[in-house]
Amino acid sequence: MTQPEITPGAAVAVMRVIGDQVKAQTSAVRASAESEFKGLRAAGVKSMQAQLPTGAEVGRISIRDASPVVRWNGPALTEFVQRTAAHNLVDRVNPDVLGDPELVLWVLQHRPDMVRTEVYDSYRDQLKKKLTAEGELVDESTGELHKVAEIDRPAATGAFSYTPSDSAAEEVLAAWRSGALAGMGGVLSAITGPADGAQAAGGDQ
Repeated sequence: MTQPEITPGAAVAVMRVIGDQVKAQTSAVRASAESEFKGLRAAGVKSMQAQLPTGAEVGRISIRDASPVVRWNGPALTEFVQRTAAHNLVDRVNPDVLGDPELVLWVLQHRPDMVRTEVYDSYRDQLKKKLTAEGELVDESTGELHKVAEIDRPAATGAFSYTPSDSAAEEVLAAWRSGALAGMGGVLSAITGPADGAQAAGGDQ
């Protein structure tokens, strides 16, 4: 039995439709996985092997922990940096007047109350890495702790990353062709069905 010719235009259309279906199904699968991984991460599970029904291991799932949210106490942070690294402080004028250099100079001379002393953003990012779990920084010259921030720790979301093994493509395709992935349903079954039919038709030639 001769298969009908697939024109380049038709091939593009077919792959686009299949790609869109796979993309939609991937989003649904990831959402379902994140729902389960959220509980696992809360229980202390950080990673696991991805294993097919055939028993083949096809990579590793790494479940991300929720990133802590740092809420700086501006005055306390500025005071700490004033004591420990004053060169990382900068005077900032209300942005609305920054377009006029003469006005900026006047403000500095006559309205210093309108000027804020703040920590350079780059230095604050460095200090963020040194914060204790309680939002404190250590004055290395005295060993004294200074409370400069509050740290919120959101619950894990289940977000994850997948790193395929070297044999992942081979193992997944083999499991797909054997029918071992039929339990996934969705677009995978829809793609597998026609493929199986095509193979059967090819066998009749």
